[in-house]
Amino acid sequence: MKYPLVYQLISLCLFLLISPAHAPGQTLQPQQSADLPVYLETSATPDLNPVMAVPASELKEVVAHYSADRDGLRRRYDVQYSPARRERLQAFYKDWSSHLQEIDFNRLGIEGRIDYVLLNNELRYELELLNREEKLVNEMQVFIPFASDIIDLDEARRRLERVDPPVVATTLNTLPELIEQARKAVEATLEKEE
Repeated sequence: MKYPLVYQLISLCLFLLISPAHAPGQTLQPQQSADLPVYLETSATPDLNPVMAVPASELKEVVAHYSADRDGLRRRYDVQYSPARRERLQAFYKDWSSHLQEIDFNRLGIEGRIDYVLLNNELRYELELLNREEKLVNEMQVFIPFASDIIDLDEARRRLERVDPPVVATTLNTLPELIEQARKAVEATLEKEE
C-alpha cells in the first residue's frame, strides 16, 4: 500500500457516515425550552387565528399616504426655521386636517376611529409646533438678525438656483461683522440688566 493513512481516513469517514447518530435502544427526546412559545415546540407553523382576528383599519392607507407625503415635504423643505418651510408645512397640515374632517367618523370601525383620532391629534400638534417655531423665530430675530441671509442662501442652494458669485461673496463676507454686532448688542443688554 502506497498511501495507508489516506485509506484509514476514508474508512473512518465512511464509518461515521454509515453509523447511526445514537445507540440502539436510545430514544431522542426534543429539548423543551421554557422561552419558546408552545407552537415552536410542537410545530413549525404558528397559530394563525390571532393573526386573522386583527381587522385592518379603514384609514390604514390614508395614514400611510399622509406619512409618505409628510416625509417627502420634510426632505424637500429641510432648512430649519425657514419661512418657506413653515408656510408649506402649515398649508399641508391644514389641507390634511380639512380633508380628514370630511370623513364620516361614525361609519368607521374601532381601528378606523383610533387612526382618525391619532391622525387628527398629530395634525393639530404639528400645526402648534409650527406656531411655536414662528414665535421662537420672531424672538430670536433680535439676537440673530443675520439668520435670514443664511436661510436665503441655503434655500437658493436647495432650489439649485444660479448664484451671482460676487453677491454671495459679499453676503458671506459681511456675516462675521453682523455676528459680531449681534454679540455686542447681546452683551450690552446683559450688562444693563446686571
